[in-house]
Amino acid sequence: MKRVLIVAALFSVFTFQSCKKPDSLVDLSQLPTVSQEVIATHFGDYEVSHILKDADLFIVTYTATFTTGDDIEFNKKGEWEDINCEYTRVPESIIPAEILVYVSDKFPNNYIVKIEKDRSKYEVTLDSDFQIIFGSNYNVVRYGD
Repeated sequence: MKRVLIVAALFSVFTFQSCKKPDSLVDLSQLPTVSQEVIATHFGDYEVSHILKDADLFIVTYTATFTTGDDIEFNKKGEWEDINCEYTRVPESIIPAEILVYVSDKFPNNYIVKIEKDRSKYEVTLDSDFQIIFGSNYNVVRYGD
């Protein structure tokens, strides 16, 4: 009986995995309008190298990679979720004001190179690799490593 359950479980996993579509290249015009506006407003000086659409069974994400190597990830609604500016800095215009003020006050010699957000928190990484986790009300929850 255990073998039947294990085989059934493995079959289910492989079947579910096969539902994932391969990433596909899309044009800027194929991004949700909100994403296009974010790029135009906050990354207007950047040149888009390519945009990948990742469509799983229930989740769709878009990753726009710039010629600088930096990238921004959007959800299916077009809202940004992750900005990784490993080679430059995250544009201040897209950083929530409360986070920007905190980082400027507490870490005046550093700048933000990565910011991730979800419903309950923001994770910020400074150019020194120091991480700060903010709650949804922009209060510091903890420092990471």
